[in-house]
Amino acid sequence: MALPIWGIYMKKVYADKQLNVPKGPFPRPEVVTIQTDCDSYGKAASDDEDSLPDELDF
Repeated sequence: MALPIWGIYMKKVYADKQLNVPKGPFPRPEVVTIQTDCDSYGKAASDDEDSLPDELDF
């Protein structure tokens, strides 16, 4: 259900020239400061399954 809504939304975003949203791929950041490999996430950290990464610790 969300995909058609997202498509309609993005068509309107691309049509609005004031927003200046390019259709190409997103630029890749030079440095990524968060872990993005789900398979190895948390394996080097403590065995505590309830621990949160610093960026998610509220």
